[in-house]
Amino acid sequence: MDAEWLEFKLRMEDLMKEARQVVGLDAPDMNPLNADCGEYSNKFEMMNTLGESLICCLLDALEVSGLQRGTLESIEEGEKMYLVLESEESCEFEKKIEKKTARGEPGTSGSVPGIISFITRTYDVHDLWVFNFKYSHSCHLSRKKKSPSASSSSSKTLVWSGSGHKSIHWPRERGPRPKKTVNNPIEVDITWLARHVKGRSLFRINTEAAACPTLNEEVNTLSKRAELIKEWCQSVSDYIVGISELSETDDDQIDHDDDERTDSLKLSLSPLVVSEADAVVIREDHRNSLLIKIAELSKCYKTALYKNATLITFQERFVHLACGDVISSVKSFESSIDFMDRMTMRILTESLQTKFSSDEFGVAFQYFKKRLFARKYRPVPFLDQIRTGRNHPEGFLRITDDAGKLMEVDRRLVSLSSSVSPEILIPITASARVTLPVKEGNVSVNCFVNQKVSGEAESQTFNIGLRAEQLSSFIVVLGKMAGAGMMIPSHAAILRNRDDLTIPLVLSEIPSAKEFKDAIESLSPEQKRFAEAYRSMQLDGTLFSIAIIQIKPQMEVVLNLPEGSLAKEVELSEKLLKMMTTDGLSSDLLSASKSCSDPLLDVRRNIDRIDGLLQQERDEILREQERLRRIEEEKKRQEQKRLEAERRWKEMERRQRVDGANLENILCASRELQSTARTFKRAARKSKGFGFGMPTISMPSISGLSSSMSSRAMKKCESIRVEDCMEAMTEEGAAFYQEGECVSKSAECTLDGIVSGLNDEQEKCQQNVEMEGDVDKVQDNNKDQDTREDEEGGESKPTAIESAATDKWDFSKIPSILEQKFSSTTETAAALRPVTLKTGDCWSKLAFSSILDSRGEVASLSGLSLKSEKEAAFNLLDALTKSGTVAVKEVSVSILFGFSHSWAESILKTVAKRNRNPLEIAANTALELARTLHDVHDIAGCD
Repeated sequence: MDAEWLEFKLRMEDLMKEARQVVGLDAPDMNPLNADCGEYSNKFEMMNTLGESLICCLLDALEVSGLQRGTLESIEEGEKMYLVLESEESCEFEKKIEKKTARGEPGTSGSVPGIISFITRTYDVHDLWVFNFKYSHSCHLSRKKKSPSASSSSSKTLVWSGSGHKSIHWPRERGPRPKKTVNNPIEVDITWLARHVKGRSLFRINTEAAACPTLNEEVNTLSKRAELIKEWCQSVSDYIVGISELSETDDDQIDHDDDERTDSLKLSLSPLVVSEADAVVIREDHRNSLLIKIAELSKCYKTALYKNATLITFQERFVHLACGDVISSVKSFESSIDFMDRMTMRILTESLQTKFSSDEFGVAFQYFKKRLFARKYRPVPFLDQIRTGRNHPEGFLRITDDAGKLMEVDRRLVSLSSSVSPEILIPITASARVTLPVKEGNVSVNCFVNQKVSGEAESQTFNIGLRAEQLSSFIVVLGKMAGAGMMIPSHAAILRNRDDLTIPLVLSEIPSAKEFKDAIESLSPEQKRFAEAYRSMQLDGTLFSIAIIQIKPQMEVVLNLPEGSLAKEVELSEKLLKMMTTDGLSSDLLSASKSCSDPLLDVRRNIDRIDGLLQQERDEILREQERLRRIEEEKKRQEQKRLEAERRWKEMERRQRVDGANLENILCASRELQSTARTFKRAARKSKGFGFGMPTISMPSISGLSSSMSSRAMKKCESIRVEDCMEAMTEEGAAFYQEGECVSKSAECTLDGIVSGLNDEQEKCQQNVEMEGDVDKVQDNNKDQDTREDEEGGESKPTAIESAATDKWDFSKIPSILEQKFSSTTETAAALRPVTLKTGDCWSKLAFSSILDSRGEVASLSGLSLKSEKEAAFNLLDALTKSGTVAVKEVSVSILFGFSHSWAESILKTVAKRNRNPLEIAANTALELARTLHDVHDIAGCD
């Protein structure tokens, strides 16, 4: 037996080595086709062996822990079995102790030779609290039986029990666990395992109902039940490990990450075991290995290694061992299933040399889609020519993805009888609606499906491209359909002379029909009606529309010109377009009389006449601008004069302050002379005219005043007679003061005159500005009044479906029809989600400044620029339709709606794990969409 087992074990190790090579651990370049398992039916046999091995491993692990198979075989009909773990703990305080811990290195003191040295130590004192921790646990088999009388009975059978205790030193006063704790029971249902033992049946997959070996009802049920047992074992193991962490010694420690799996377990759950007999041998060895480990563990507890183990006993260790074996068994089973799926994926990848991304799958799907449909129903690229009859195209309309590839769409052209002429209305103002007549083939309904794989970008961006040819022009209006005959515009623009406009188109998913139905299942009837009403609004918003209106044919209609007369009148067309867009003229002012013989000549005369009037107005505007410019210049000159006058006035004030200071000095000198004269007179009277005892007269210094006094005053000051000097200085000071006062009065008069003139000029200018503002204000008031009158007299924004439309082309019902078809419980219904289309916030426009410009200039349009483009287009559309009274002659409307086919897993996983053909699923979805769009049941086949 040992020799046979050794030989078989070596063979299994070789198989495991080959398995690792297939996965890519050792030899990533190895061709996995060499490790093929033969026929596809062999994979079902492999899964049967794996399932039976997992059940046997679970029973072996539970049996060594104390649960006997005979107990499981005694299960009765209508009875359920549960494994329940109950536990309780206590943690009581015993005492408080002090613990000394040496800190640092020991030192010496008294190191004098001949004297004994003393060793000094430093200790840290810590307070420790000692707690006595106890616990007990028991696992029992609970049997619950429900009798026909609706009363239930239960019984318990002990599987194992255990307890432990330990004195724990804790650094805090609050203990590691509460004083008394009764934990919640941990239970798991093992009824299915007991019935499997009682019936002595083997795990088998129903190959007739199962499409995939790894994904079927039997394997899913086994995986879910085994996962519950694994979670229960994990909880029990965590409980035991948590208790062991309270111990301070190694004999009571259990590593949470201990790998208790045996080599035979790895082999028993290997997907390359192809023989049931080999599996039986491996399972028997696995059971024996568990018993051997338990025996070895029992011997260890009799040695000195676990002599002091009082917290974690032998019972807890072998329970932890059994739980770890169950956890490892379930994980190995899951890994084996994943291994088989990855092996299939590697075979597909290597054989097809592709990984099947969403783009690659989209290319393959479009290839098979073209072969699936009949020729008239095949998808076409979204590229439309904007033309009139059989003339050369005026421009092009295209929708591309990020890589520049054209979008593939299913297209249906509206086919109507000659007696029916429905219309599409576009409200451009509160009272004006533009009428777009639906003719044979000018309205198309387009449907697309966007393939989206899990893990890739959530939303894909497409680009709408519009290009006008040289000397051509048209208006584009973008919006959404709000019923059979109503289009709500959101943006508009005018394209002319090689303009190239790029508009980002963003896709946003809404829940699928099945997801919406499942989500509102638990709501009340009122809540359901509200959700369904809002859902219908969302579905209506999925119809995106693009209307192209040609300008020249519409000009011919409103100007009473013959058909095609403006085709080669380039200059005339440019003048008309300029007058209607830039000048805002009405078409009635330019139209030809119905009775004239030459309409083109009459239109030219009207253009010249209006152009002359406009030229007069332009000249008047230029003259008014010139007058305002002169007034502004005069204001600037007056302002400069005022500033110069202020500067001179400040200079005069400064000079007056200086002259006033000099005058004060003169007055001081005069007072000193008067005092000296009085002293001289008194001395003369005492000497009786003989001059004896006369004082020496010291004249005050007036050298600092010479700059401000005249020479005559200086001479008088230097004379001997004091009276003359005083008189001269007084006269000079008075004259100087009078002269400064006159100068200041003259300057003040001059400044007052300048300021008065400036004020008069400012008053005149202010009067002119106020008159202009009053005129503008009156015009604004009139405009607001007209707007209010228009709003009061005009009609509100329409939202209802026009009665003129018929059910023959009511494509607004297509989303609701598809909603009903895809609300079933099929796999396609859950993956097919409608998408709402809206334009991005930033557009790109390539414009050319002239006809001969070869480079052009790229401009970014967003916010206000988009609003101005829309206003200009609507103003031109209002002029070309006479505010909606004239229907549009040449128009093409493209209605676009789509779905996003979301794959929950990658394409390879869908094929390998779910055993589904994604091409067939996508083809069935495309067929159903095409049948609804074309209203034809038989659309498949080749012409």
